[in-house]
Amino acid sequence: MRIQNNISAFNTHRMYSINNAKVARNTEKLSSGFRINRAGDDAAGLAISEKMRAQIRGLAQAQRNVQDGISLIQTAEGALAEAQNALQRMRELAVQSASDTNETSIDRAALDAEYYQLMSEIDSIAKTTTFNNIKLLDGTLQPRSPSEVHSNSHAFPIEDYEEIGYVNWANAGGRDFSEVIKTIAEQIAPQFINKLTEGLADTEELRDIFSTPIKIGVDFSRGNYNGLASLQWSTNPAYVGLKMTLNVDYIAQTFQNGQWTDRENMERVVAHELTHAVMGFATTVGMSSHEDGYPTWFVEGMAQAVSGDKVWSSWLSGSSSNAQIQSMLRYDKLTADEMSSHYGSGYLAVMYMSWKVAGGGDVNEANLQQGYKKILGELAMGKSLDSVIKENTTYSGFQEFERYMGMADETSDFVRALRSAAGDGTGSIFGLDKDFDAILENTNASSDFMQIDTDSAWVFNYFPEGYSPGRGGGVYEDGSWMGDTNAPNKYLGGAGSVFGGLYIQSGANDGDYIKLTIGKMDSGSIGKKHAYGFVEKALNASDVKTRESATEAIDVTNGAINMISTQRAALGAMQNRLEHKMNNLSTSEENLASAESRIRDIDMAKEMTDYVKNGILAQAATAMLSQANQQTGAVLSLIS
Repeated sequence: MRIQNNISAFNTHRMYSINNAKVARNTEKLSSGFRINRAGDDAAGLAISEKMRAQIRGLAQAQRNVQDGISLIQTAEGALAEAQNALQRMRELAVQSASDTNETSIDRAALDAEYYQLMSEIDSIAKTTTFNNIKLLDGTLQPRSPSEVHSNSHAFPIEDYEEIGYVNWANAGGRDFSEVIKTIAEQIAPQFINKLTEGLADTEELRDIFSTPIKIGVDFSRGNYNGLASLQWSTNPAYVGLKMTLNVDYIAQTFQNGQWTDRENMERVVAHELTHAVMGFATTVGMSSHEDGYPTWFVEGMAQAVSGDKVWSSWLSGSSSNAQIQSMLRYDKLTADEMSSHYGSGYLAVMYMSWKVAGGGDVNEANLQQGYKKILGELAMGKSLDSVIKENTTYSGFQEFERYMGMADETSDFVRALRSAAGDGTGSIFGLDKDFDAILENTNASSDFMQIDTDSAWVFNYFPEGYSPGRGGGVYEDGSWMGDTNAPNKYLGGAGSVFGGLYIQSGANDGDYIKLTIGKMDSGSIGKKHAYGFVEKALNASDVKTRESATEAIDVTNGAINMISTQRAALGAMQNRLEHKMNNLSTSEENLASAESRIRDIDMAKEMTDYVKNGILAQAATAMLSQANQQTGAVLSLIS
């Protein structure tokens, strides 16, 4: 018999410790109600559960956000209802005053006094209606656009000035460019818009933007104009349109004696500029290389990707070395303030980004179009460029992409494949190895997505009288033209967004929001509308002092009532949508909570069974440990 090591006691003590630990674990789970209290309980289950918890709490908060949105809408709609009541009375007064049974100096004066007071109350409602200190009806939440004109409007630069040649205005004077305008307006522009926007029409934000027909006008420049073409777009809801400015000296080279001499180049120039326009309308930042917008290489690269790049980086080929390719795509080159960086480097970077966003694979126009349109669609839905890159590529975001993508071997391989696929073609995402003539061939020239309308040979025909080619300025909120180039411009430019209003975070994840806009509802913003959609005669410009003005006031109040009815209907539709959204969020939260419960919560009955079992085993181990310790005591009987 050995007494130095009591193996039986050791074994019994080990089992005793194990059983006690199990009892402690059972007690912890039973007292907390959770199967997983620490990562050691179930590492994978804990990770899944925590993600689910984040979603559940996000869904709960989203429901509160949606409820706040409903309350906001109810507040605005209630105020509009009272404003409409006032308008009904104003219309009644106008009808009364329109009758000559009233004496102008006494009766109509009294009627006009009440008319004016009701108008003032409508202004007060518009000015003071708030929700959580957010003004609802004063225009704060209306769709809005650029707050200023940026002087760096997008210009497709002269690729090779000596090759194009320079023709003085005097030499080009008297030439008939009507065929150029007709071709752009009736063929090139709508054909290209169809190409670019195909597959994007189901994007809600883009449908909203292009629900109004887009008008296009063409202007010619002369003198020191330093580009082939530039484009400005107006997002004023009353005057949605584009103005393309073409270098007359360049046109004189592409169209001579009534014949096209280089239509393919013209098509590429128009496509480049219209890409800026579509993206300027669509994206939340606006396609402008100012400090609040996208970098210049991205702005121009997106346009070059569709028009093709035949000059700035065309010296690269399918046999170019990594070093040659990196010289175009390294960070300092990509961000340099020079044309080859903006256009050539930007083109290659955007094409590579499109390919990555599409998931890689073959370098062909199908993959490139898929990635390109996904970029545009997600930017249009309000996502940042950083999020688009992070969610669709292997890069952690925009900064990593911009700084390091040019150094990757994969990028060099892509550029070589791109150049081999393009061959002698434009390198456009719509046809790498094709000229632009072939790309637009057989394309529908009647765009359903962006409706083109051109009645004027020179400028937007629908702009107010007083606008002249080359004149600065823009459009005031009331639709009148501002001619002072130093005046602040509300709507004309190349930066900003048609987006405005208020965003309700209606889901647990980034990008899951609902946009709410409410127009300006004061007496200066409602009234009789023009056929183009702007307010032709505002309510605050009406009165009932005479029979003539009272008769006109009937039409004005009719228009104002209709405008408020339209806004109330939009708010009602949005409220119904939010209520359905609330129901969906509640159902999603319930189902997700049930799934999370199955992972993390304890089954009390099963755990109690284990607790009883482990408790009995712990007690038995205690008794057996006592017995094992007594075994060595038998040695004493030998000594005695």
